[in-house]
Amino acid sequence: MGNLAPGKGPGLHRHPYAETCIVLAGRVAMVVGGEEVVAVAGDIVVIGPATPHRFTAIGDQRLDMVCVHASDRFIIESLADGG
Repeated sequence: MGNLAPGKGPGLHRHPYAETCIVLAGRVAMVVGGEEVVAVAGDIVVIGPATPHRFTAIGDQRLDMVCVHASDRFIIESLADGG
């Protein structure tokens, strides 16, 4: 569960499993596998296993988003931009 101020979010990273992000409030700019996506409240974004991604809260409202990791433990690999 995340609640981020505009301009905040994690850098480029990936997980060895799928991740499903559900936007509850606010707006988010995401880069998923090199493609830019803007999601708003009510949108669901599914990120495939090992897919590089990052996201940033945008707009005037805080981002309230739930990210469900398809794993029994959290695993993250930070990547350099472009990686």
